[in-house]
Amino acid sequence: MALYLAAAKILEASEFHGSTLKTLIYESDCQMKGALNAVTLETQRHLPIIEKLLDVSGADKSNKELSKWMLRVVTYDLLFGEGLRGVGKGSIRRAIRPQQRALKDALKKLKEEMGVRNHAELLKKFGIMVKEDPMPRWARVNLLKNTYKEVEEELINEGFTCIMRRQEVEKLVEDKDAETISTMMIDYINSLKQGQFMADFHLPDVLVFAPRTHLFEHYLYKECRIILMDKSSCIPAYVLAPPEGSEVIDSCAAPGNKTNHLGCMMNNTGKIYAFDLDKKRAELLSRTVSRTETNAEVAHSDFLEIDPSDPKYARISHVLVDPSCSGSGIISRKDHLMSDRKDGYRSRLKYLRGIQLRILNHALKFPNVKKIVYSTCSVNTEENEEVVLKILESHDDVKLKKVLPSWSHRPSFQLTEDRHDDYGDNRYKDLTFLERRETLEKSINKNCIKASFEKDKTNGFFVALLSCKKGRMIMEEDGSSYSREDIFSGMKDEDVTDKIDLEETPNHAKGEDLKISIDSVRSGRTEIPCSHTSEGEKSQVGGEDGRKVKKKKKKKTKEIDEKLENGEKGRDWLDVIDEAENEDRKRAKKKKKKDSDGYDEITSSTGDEGDVNRRNKDRKSKRNADLSIESNVTNLENDGQRERIKEKKRKKAKDESLELKLESVMEDDEEEIRRKKEKKKKKSDVTLCNDDEHGVEEEDDERQKKKRNRKRKMEDNGLSSVDENETIDEGDVVKIKKKKKKDKERHAAS
Repeated sequence: MALYLAAAKILEASEFHGSTLKTLIYESDCQMKGALNAVTLETQRHLPIIEKLLDVSGADKSNKELSKWMLRVVTYDLLFGEGLRGVGKGSIRRAIRPQQRALKDALKKLKEEMGVRNHAELLKKFGIMVKEDPMPRWARVNLLKNTYKEVEEELINEGFTCIMRRQEVEKLVEDKDAETISTMMIDYINSLKQGQFMADFHLPDVLVFAPRTHLFEHYLYKECRIILMDKSSCIPAYVLAPPEGSEVIDSCAAPGNKTNHLGCMMNNTGKIYAFDLDKKRAELLSRTVSRTETNAEVAHSDFLEIDPSDPKYARISHVLVDPSCSGSGIISRKDHLMSDRKDGYRSRLKYLRGIQLRILNHALKFPNVKKIVYSTCSVNTEENEEVVLKILESHDDVKLKKVLPSWSHRPSFQLTEDRHDDYGDNRYKDLTFLERRETLEKSINKNCIKASFEKDKTNGFFVALLSCKKGRMIMEEDGSSYSREDIFSGMKDEDVTDKIDLEETPNHAKGEDLKISIDSVRSGRTEIPCSHTSEGEKSQVGGEDGRKVKKKKKKKTKEIDEKLENGEKGRDWLDVIDEAENEDRKRAKKKKKKDSDGYDEITSSTGDEGDVNRRNKDRKSKRNADLSIESNVTNLENDGQRERIKEKKRKKAKDESLELKLESVMEDDEEEIRRKKEKKKKKSDVTLCNDDEHGVEEEDDERQKKKRNRKRKMEDNGLSSVDENETIDEGDVVKIKKKKKKDKERHAAS
């Protein structure tokens, strides 16, 4: 019962929350991890068949006692597993009993309709990998602990047979095309038998063993000298290929196998920053880095929260982006979870795609980044080709580089019409934009790679290599833009919206800014202001002058547009803008020179030297007056400043005296309060004493009253008068009563 509940919860969480099955199984509280792993993975693997049987038999609608995923887990174990293991005659068996016969009949009928005789043939009909056609065992040599040749020799000495060594592979693939290389490799892999291995045809540090080769107990694995990981997972770090001494980011690094591979590529030089958001996965990452002796700085952090402008990351040149994905390419947990029939799966893909785009966009913000590898273990175009297409459309200076030229399996991507609105701006729905999109699609198909079990004997995978230009313009999804110079100066996104600083040009040195909108950059057109005025000057521009400025601005923008659109397509738009700025400066200099020449001509044409001298004297006197006024203003400012300082000191002294007085008053008040408390205490003590005396008097009165009562009783009993102060105890009273009783008896007898 607990096993089925745990498996149902894991499958439900995997469907709606995007977590991988292996992670959920690892985090489960169920103690039977082996059985849980088998039931969960096999239920998922058989899901297409189970869905068909539930639909044909009507069990999906008729069974109201079991939840959706509990019904599917129980159906798997009933028809394909161990027949409801360990449930006895409990509630689960009672719940499935009404549909049990219908499900078995539906399975028998399905096999007859599909013309299959056994379970393996049925799986093949549904496109599910069967155990008779298993995955080869892939392993990567940890070059930080030993060389490839050392591992190869040790395996041979131990009794393994190498059917194709590294030197033989290099000679065999020489001058061969990608299709031929892939075909030869698959043939060799299919020929592997137990106890045999060979060198991979694409990656120089990868070995491939026969299927079901048990290496988990091998000393090479336990000592981390070899890493057991699928070949497809070894491609990203190999393609990124950071040189020795580089600084690299592994953005979503756990469990750490790719981080170690990066360290091998760099020979443990430089620096690797490895991030993971999940605490448990970050701990696993830290252990992997330690065990594999990888030089990496591990951080339990969200990569999206890392500040690219932090000087710590100023030298980052390579970034590996292997984000969370649907995992639909992993054979051991083949993702048949309603990929074509449920809205929940599509919503999950949309959510994952959003995260993947954010991470990839964030990687592009690092100021010195040159190469970025984007990879997923998914076969969905939404997470692969469409993500890359979106990035290429948003960043004109990001280009694709060819991944593994010797790899034959490439995408055949073409965005359908119904998805155009999701990937691109509607205003670009013109012929030019569609042609550009078609060009980008061809680039994706040519440069990216895909992997699959059917073609490559690996898990399903996708890899893209992005190349970035230094000093590039970065554009955000919200329409803001900023440059790498902004990042180096420590500016944040919100401080640089729609603004880019030019490189060290004369205009930039003067603090002049070039304002660029995201739309104009995308369309290849840029608007620049005709003059660089301050805010105060801008506020004063109005009327006819303001209209003139606007006309000049429009004219200048038009000129730049014409240059960009006509005959200058091969040039960078920043160069065109620089030329426009230089022309403006030249025209301004000519105008200034012309004005000064005109003034000289006017003064010389008058011929009146007296007027000239008079004007010079007026200018000189005016300058002197301005200087004297400025000096007086400065003196007044200094006097005012001194007066303010004195006033502050007086105020401070006054405040200090007030504080002292206040403290004195507070001390007096405290003393008065203390005296009042003592007085009140004394008074209460006196009151208590009086109360005690009054109590004593009351006790004496009570005692006298009792004495009088006893005296009266004794007199009534015939006793003589008793002194008031004489004490009479109860024993005397008893004696008197006995004596009186005897007297009565004696009197009666007589």
